[in-house]
Amino acid sequence: MKKNTYLSLFLGILLLICCRDPKGKAKDAPPDPGTFNTVVVGNRFQLSLPAFMKSTTALHGEASLQYQNIYREAYTVVLGEPKDPFVDFLSGQGAYDGQLGVLENYRKVQLMRIGERVDITAQGDAVASRINGLVAETVTLDAQWDSMDQELSYRLTFIEGEEYIYMVMSWTLKDKKGELWDTFGAIAESFALVGDEME
Repeated sequence: MKKNTYLSLFLGILLLICCRDPKGKAKDAPPDPGTFNTVVVGNRFQLSLPAFMKSTTALHGEASLQYQNIYREAYTVVLGEPKDPFVDFLSGQGAYDGQLGVLENYRKVQLMRIGERVDITAQGDAVASRINGLVAETVTLDAQWDSMDQELSYRLTFIEGEEYIYMVMSWTLKDKKGELWDTFGAIAESFALVGDEME
Protein backbone atom coordinates (compact mmCIF):
# COMPACT_ATOMS: atom_id res chain seq x y z
CA MET A 1 0.00 0.00 0.00
CA LYS A 2 2.81 2.39 0.95
CA LYS A 3 4.65 1.51 -2.26
CA ASN A 4 1.57 2.45 -4.38
CA THR A 5 1.26 5.79 -2.56
CA TYR A 6 4.90 6.68 -3.29
CA LEU A 7 4.48 5.59 -6.92
CA SER A 8 1.35 7.77 -7.35
CA LEU A 9 3.12 10.73 -5.75
CA PHE A 10 6.17 10.26 -7.99
CA LEU A 11 4.01 10.03 -11.15
CA GLY A 12 2.08 13.15 -10.12
CA ILE A 13 5.30 15.16 -9.63
CA LEU A 14 6.70 13.83 -12.91
CA LEU A 15 3.53 14.91 -14.73
CA LEU A 16 3.78 18.42 -13.29
CA ILE A 17 7.44 18.70 -14.31
CA CYS A 18 6.75 17.47 -17.86
CA CYS A 19 3.94 19.96 -18.35
CA ARG A 20 6.11 22.95 -17.53
CA ASP A 21 8.52 24.81 -19.73
CA PRO A 22 12.13 25.41 -18.65
CA LYS A 23 11.19 28.76 -17.12
CA GLY A 24 8.74 27.06 -14.79
CA LYS A 25 5.50 28.15 -16.47
CA ALA A 26 2.83 25.63 -17.38
CA LYS A 27 2.75 24.92 -21.11
CA ASP A 28 -0.29 26.27 -22.96
CA ALA A 29 -1.62 27.93 -19.81
CA PRO A 30 -4.21 30.52 -20.81
CA PRO A 31 -3.21 34.14 -20.15
CA ASP A 32 -4.67 35.76 -17.08
CA PRO A 33 -8.15 36.92 -18.21
CA GLY A 34 -7.61 40.03 -16.10
CA THR A 35 -4.73 41.15 -18.31
CA PHE A 36 -5.89 43.70 -20.87
CA ASN A 37 -3.98 45.65 -23.50
CA THR A 38 -5.19 49.05 -24.71
CA VAL A 39 -5.32 49.51 -28.48
CA VAL A 40 -5.60 52.99 -30.01
CA VAL A 41 -7.31 53.15 -33.41
CA GLY A 42 -6.26 56.07 -35.56
CA ASN A 43 -6.99 59.40 -33.96
CA ARG A 44 -10.51 58.38 -32.93
CA PHE A 45 -10.87 55.82 -30.13
CA GLN A 46 -9.21 53.31 -27.88
CA LEU A 47 -10.34 49.95 -26.56
CA SER A 48 -8.88 47.52 -24.04
CA LEU A 49 -8.79 43.88 -25.09
CA PRO A 50 -7.76 40.77 -23.16
CA ALA A 51 -4.21 39.61 -23.77
CA PHE A 52 -5.50 36.27 -25.01
CA MET A 53 -7.08 37.94 -28.07
CA LYS A 54 -4.94 38.84 -31.07
CA SER A 55 -5.40 41.22 -34.00
CA THR A 56 -6.83 39.80 -37.22
CA THR A 57 -8.27 40.97 -40.55
CA ALA A 58 -10.53 37.97 -41.16
CA LEU A 59 -13.73 38.89 -39.30
CA HIS A 60 -15.30 41.92 -40.99
CA GLY A 61 -14.20 43.85 -44.06
CA GLU A 62 -15.40 47.22 -42.72
CA ALA A 63 -14.20 46.92 -39.12
CA SER A 64 -11.87 49.53 -37.62
CA LEU A 65 -10.60 46.92 -35.16
CA GLN A 66 -10.77 43.12 -35.19
CA TYR A 67 -9.51 40.78 -32.46
CA GLN A 68 -10.02 37.08 -31.85
CA ASN A 69 -8.97 33.91 -30.10
CA ILE A 70 -10.16 30.99 -32.19
CA TYR A 71 -9.33 28.43 -29.48
CA ARG A 72 -11.49 30.19 -26.90
CA GLU A 73 -14.08 31.18 -29.53
CA ALA A 74 -13.82 34.86 -28.54
CA TYR A 75 -14.28 37.55 -31.19
CA THR A 76 -14.59 41.36 -31.12
CA VAL A 77 -14.93 43.94 -33.87
CA VAL A 78 -15.61 47.67 -33.85
CA LEU A 79 -17.55 49.33 -36.65
CA GLY A 80 -17.89 53.09 -36.99
CA GLU A 81 -19.67 55.52 -39.30
CA PRO A 82 -19.57 59.32 -39.54
CA LYS A 83 -22.82 60.61 -38.02
CA ASP A 84 -23.81 63.27 -40.55
CA PRO A 85 -23.50 61.10 -43.69
CA PHE A 86 -25.37 58.30 -41.88
CA VAL A 87 -28.28 60.61 -41.03
CA ASP A 88 -28.29 62.13 -44.52
CA PHE A 89 -28.35 58.72 -46.18
CA LEU A 90 -31.19 57.36 -44.03
CA SER A 91 -33.16 60.58 -44.41
CA GLY A 92 -32.74 60.41 -48.18
CA GLN A 93 -34.14 56.88 -48.13
CA GLY A 94 -37.06 57.96 -45.92
CA ALA A 95 -35.78 55.52 -43.28
CA TYR A 96 -34.63 57.91 -40.57
CA ASP A 97 -36.97 57.89 -37.56
CA GLY A 98 -37.16 61.49 -36.36
CA GLN A 99 -38.73 60.35 -33.09
CA LEU A 100 -35.44 58.65 -32.20
CA GLY A 101 -31.91 59.94 -31.76
CA VAL A 102 -28.97 59.16 -34.01
CA LEU A 103 -27.78 56.31 -31.78
CA GLU A 104 -31.19 54.62 -31.69
CA ASN A 105 -31.47 54.83 -35.49
CA TYR A 106 -27.98 53.36 -35.81
CA ARG A 107 -28.91 50.51 -33.47
CA LYS A 108 -32.03 49.73 -35.49
CA VAL A 109 -30.10 49.69 -38.77
CA GLN A 110 -27.32 47.47 -37.44
CA LEU A 111 -29.78 44.99 -35.91
CA MET A 112 -31.66 44.88 -39.19
CA ARG A 113 -28.40 44.16 -41.05
CA ILE A 114 -27.54 41.36 -38.63
CA GLY A 115 -31.04 39.91 -38.96
CA GLU A 116 -30.58 39.72 -42.73
CA ARG A 117 -27.54 37.45 -42.30
CA VAL A 118 -28.55 35.22 -39.38
CA ASP A 119 -31.64 33.81 -37.71
CA ILE A 120 -31.97 35.74 -34.42
CA THR A 121 -33.37 33.26 -31.89
CA ALA A 122 -33.41 35.54 -28.83
CA GLN A 123 -32.91 39.27 -28.33
CA GLY A 124 -32.85 41.41 -25.21
CA ASP A 125 -34.10 44.97 -24.89
CA ALA A 126 -31.69 47.84 -25.46
CA VAL A 127 -30.13 48.92 -22.16
CA ALA A 128 -29.08 52.57 -22.03
CA SER A 129 -25.88 53.59 -20.23
CA ARG A 130 -22.92 55.94 -20.39
CA ILE A 131 -19.43 54.73 -21.23
CA ASN A 132 -16.64 57.14 -20.35
CA GLY A 133 -19.12 60.01 -20.63
CA LEU A 134 -20.60 58.84 -23.94
CA VAL A 135 -24.23 57.87 -24.56
CA ALA A 136 -24.42 54.11 -25.16
CA GLU A 137 -26.86 51.24 -25.54
CA THR A 138 -26.26 47.51 -25.22
CA VAL A 139 -28.25 44.71 -26.82
CA THR A 140 -27.64 41.00 -26.35
CA LEU A 141 -28.83 38.36 -28.76
CA ASP A 142 -28.48 34.73 -29.75
CA ALA A 143 -28.37 33.79 -33.40
CA GLN A 144 -28.07 30.77 -35.67
CA TRP A 145 -26.01 30.75 -38.86
CA ASP A 146 -27.08 28.29 -41.55
CA SER A 147 -23.52 26.99 -41.83
CA MET A 148 -23.10 26.27 -38.10
CA ASP A 149 -24.48 23.58 -35.79
CA GLN A 150 -24.24 25.74 -32.66
CA GLU A 151 -25.86 29.06 -31.81
CA LEU A 152 -23.76 32.16 -31.22
CA SER A 153 -24.26 34.74 -28.47
CA TYR A 154 -23.58 38.41 -29.26
CA ARG A 155 -23.07 41.45 -27.07
CA LEU A 156 -23.57 44.63 -29.10
CA THR A 157 -22.73 48.02 -27.63
CA PHE A 158 -23.65 51.14 -29.60
CA ILE A 159 -21.78 54.31 -28.69
CA GLU A 160 -22.25 57.89 -29.88
CA GLY A 161 -19.06 59.88 -30.30
CA GLU A 162 -18.63 63.49 -31.37
CA GLU A 163 -18.34 62.82 -35.10
CA TYR A 164 -18.88 59.06 -35.35
CA ILE A 165 -21.26 56.40 -34.12
CA TYR A 166 -19.78 53.05 -33.16
CA MET A 167 -20.75 49.45 -32.57
CA VAL A 168 -18.56 47.23 -30.39
CA MET A 169 -19.61 43.68 -31.24
CA SER A 170 -18.31 40.69 -29.31
CA TRP A 171 -19.47 37.12 -29.74
CA THR A 172 -18.82 33.51 -28.88
CA LEU A 173 -20.50 30.13 -29.00
CA LYS A 174 -23.64 30.13 -26.86
CA ASP A 175 -22.28 27.41 -24.58
CA LYS A 176 -19.18 29.55 -23.86
CA LYS A 177 -21.21 32.64 -23.02
CA GLY A 178 -20.85 32.16 -19.26
CA GLU A 179 -17.06 32.22 -19.28
CA LEU A 180 -16.68 35.21 -21.63
CA TRP A 181 -19.65 37.50 -20.94
CA ASP A 182 -17.98 39.58 -18.22
CA THR A 183 -14.90 39.95 -20.42
CA PHE A 184 -17.04 41.17 -23.31
CA GLY A 185 -18.65 43.70 -20.96
CA ALA A 186 -15.24 44.93 -19.82
CA ILE A 187 -14.15 45.36 -23.45
CA ALA A 188 -17.17 47.54 -24.26
CA GLU A 189 -16.87 49.56 -21.04
CA SER A 190 -13.25 50.40 -21.90
CA PHE A 191 -14.24 52.31 -25.07
CA ALA A 192 -12.99 55.92 -24.99
CA LEU A 193 -12.49 58.67 -27.51
CA VAL A 194 -9.02 59.99 -28.31
CA GLY A 195 -7.54 62.75 -30.47
CA ASP A 196 -9.79 64.41 -33.01
CA GLU A 197 -12.95 62.67 -31.78
CA MET A 198 -12.61 64.39 -28.38
CA GLU A 199 -12.68 67.91 -29.79
